[in-house]
Amino acid sequence: MMHGSIFAADWLATAWQAIAQATLMLTVVGLITALLFRQVAVDSWRLRCWLLSAVLLQGVMLYRAPIHLGWIPTQVQPHLGPATTTTEADWGRRIAPTIDAGKAWAGGLSRLQSESPVQDWRGLTWWIRSHAPRLVAMLWFTITITIIALAGLRYLRLLRVVRCLEQAPVAWQRMWQKVANESRGSDLSLQTEMLVSRTVGPLVVRRPNGYALIVPQEYWRGLSEVQQTGVMLHEWSHIQRRDVWRQLAARMIATLHWFNPVAWWALREYEQAAELACDHRVARHGRAAAA
Repeated sequence: MMHGSIFAADWLATAWQAIAQATLMLTVVGLITALLFRQVAVDSWRLRCWLLSAVLLQGVMLYRAPIHLGWIPTQVQPHLGPATTTTEADWGRRIAPTIDAGKAWAGGLSRLQSESPVQDWRGLTWWIRSHAPRLVAMLWFTITITIIALAGLRYLRLLRVVRCLEQAPVAWQRMWQKVANESRGSDLSLQTEMLVSRTVGPLVVRRPNGYALIVPQEYWRGLSEVQQTGVMLHEWSHIQRRDVWRQLAARMIATLHWFNPVAWWALREYEQAAELACDHRVARHGRAAAA
């Protein structure tokens, strides 16, 4: 049990070091990109998406893989003698430092309880310095899991609400299917339906059995047919672009760097660029749809 806890703590400390390096790269690239956006007007939504994707991808470069270059000779390690098998005595000598460290840590705790306040403060400082990486790693891991769990609960709650919604009128359903079938490059294998609500929408929801377009009933009735078509084209563009999965991946990266405001800035800008991309696709269908 003790070896398992030591292994878990070491793994957390290693993961935290990797996250720290990745968030440093994300911060540097994000600040450079923000400065670029401020100095140069990047009107192309496609270029903005690529730049912001490059910023977010810095957050998942957590591991270093060794690369061997063929034209560089490798260093030959000196031969230290014949190979030996690990015996029980050798194993005992290897884990002896770990056991001694545990005894020293226990002794340090007992001394903290019996010695003077100055010595207690020194012992506490030593304990914090030696265990700070693991404590920080555990804090990062706990908050990350909490954010992911809360997001999962919100999604399940949304699915529960969607399950209770009613089907849209037949005329609206036909218009939605017409937009989906006439869209350039549409995937007819995607299962989509149109639902109505009182306040939610318009938005597209990914469910286990396919997509669903949700529109607020009173708001939808107040739109003209051209406006309804424009909204449908915009939402269908999200489905075509697979924005649900792209933004899910972007949010997962931002969640790993929940302490870094640059990550959340990049996520917000990325989602805004996706909205502009869908508007650009709607504008291709003529001035009426663009308006």
